[in-house]
Amino acid sequence: MFNKFLYLYLLCVLGGCLLAGCRHRDPPLSARVELGQRLFFSTILSDQHTISCASCHNPKWAFADTTALPNGVRGLPTLRNAPGLFNLNRRAPYLSEGGVRTLEELIVAPLHDSLEMGSNLGHVVRRLWQDTLWLRLWLSTWDTLPSPYTFTTSLADFLRSLKSESSRADRFYRGNTAILTAQEREGAWLFTRPRLGCTRCHFGPDLTDNQFHNVGIAPKSADQGRFRLTGNASDKGKFKTPTLRNLRFTAPYMHDGSLKTLDEVFDHYASPSHPISPNDEIRQPVPLSPSEKRKIKAFLLALSDSDFVQRSVRLLSEK
Repeated sequence: MFNKFLYLYLLCVLGGCLLAGCRHRDPPLSARVELGQRLFFSTILSDQHTISCASCHNPKWAFADTTALPNGVRGLPTLRNAPGLFNLNRRAPYLSEGGVRTLEELIVAPLHDSLEMGSNLGHVVRRLWQDTLWLRLWLSTWDTLPSPYTFTTSLADFLRSLKSESSRADRFYRGNTAILTAQEREGAWLFTRPRLGCTRCHFGPDLTDNQFHNVGIAPKSADQGRFRLTGNASDKGKFKTPTLRNLRFTAPYMHDGSLKTLDEVFDHYASPSHPISPNDEIRQPVPLSPSEKRKIKAFLLALSDSDFVQRSVRLLSEK
């Protein structure tokens, strides 16, 4: 997916791109978002024009995927599960090991991954130059030719536009106390109990601390999480805390998609599997009664934003 050497390379490349981009005035945000949306659904980004960003991040599933490891450009499974894409402006750093600090850099990571899009930033920009339709779109939007800066900026601005904040739980916390059922409200209360420890990692508007933890998930691959970025032995098996929004749409769960349902997630914490490093943070089981499982599950599903998904699906007809 990503390593520290590629990360440093991209910092240098994108730094130059940003400087180059300062030579002209950016178009209005709405125009950049519209162009970024077209790019998100286009196969021009991938090797041999075979897949788009939406191939692994489908609007129907809150821009996630329903398979554990979606297939990339050559039909082979990718290294990790495809997370949902929403509220990204407040979820840095990005990728499961935190190797990317900005959305502009996040755009480049899958391009260079041989298991994902199998391309590279320079190749994509050359393709855009050579395509009459894309040249016309670029000139009408940016009043300049395609460049790494205008490409990454447009796509990043589209990703920033994907905001999910109108679930029933959101409305409850904004004052509509009657919108949740008694079971969902009890689940919300249970979720915050110190005995369970959920809020140790899952808190804030997206229920994530944006930090890295080893929760004892043994991946199907040799993926060692944050250790791939830092080289620190203490980081083996650590992955970024995922958001708990839109869980109704984003199964299967965990960085490797190894847990298919929320019940399997609960069972994992009640009896953690063997960790992939001695730094597993879930050493004590977190047992839940059947009633507690039902209540917490009801609360978590109330964090799913059907309005966001419906708005996102409409993008499919506009691509």
